[in-house]
Amino acid sequence: YLKKKFKELEIPYLFVEVTYNRESYKQLSTRFSAFAEII
Repeated sequence: YLKKKFKELEIPYLFVEVTYNRESYKQLSTRFSAFAEII
């Protein structure tokens, strides 16, 4: 529901799916950094 509303209102959002291991931590860090640059 929120994802759809954010798209309608053109509000940046970040969907995060996490598996708990070292690689996912690195990927999550990269995603947050990229998202921060967008906003």
